[in-house]
Amino acid sequence: MGVPPRGRHIVTAVLMAAVVAPPSVVLAQGGARSPRAPDVGQRLAQVEEVQRAIDQEIGLLRAQLQGLETRLNDIQTQMKEAEEGRSEDREQLKAMREEVRGLYVESSSTKELIGNLGEQIDGLGTALERFRLGAGVLLAALVVLQGIGIVLMFRARG
Repeated sequence: MGVPPRGRHIVTAVLMAAVVAPPSVVLAQGGARSPRAPDVGQRLAQVEEVQRAIDQEIGLLRAQLQGLETRLNDIQTQMKEAEEGRSEDREQLKAMREEVRGLYVESSSTKELIGNLGEQIDGLGTALERFRLGAGVLLAALVVLQGIGIVLMFRARG
């Protein structure tokens, strides 16, 4: 794993700052260095220390990135589960709609049957009235005939 481009720029800037002499270091006339110039070993130690700090920061950033990746994967899993749940809910909704349609058709046909039954009951009522009338007339005729029969029987005897 290499250092990301942004990290390379940071490392380069830190190294340049450590290598470039601070403003207190000036070249004396004649090309000799000032007695206050830091030692090359000290500068290397500073560079190593800065590099360790950068490595630690990169390690922290990698840990954060890994945590974010884990969280992202968890969220994606939750989203997939939610989508599956929504799909199941849609299927249930479709099934319920079909059931409601079936019940509507069934209730419509039941209403039609009840309407037809009402008409049949009305027809039965009319037929029953006719039967009562016919039975009443027949009964009256029977009573009259019996009365005639009784009168004829008494006449024949007497």
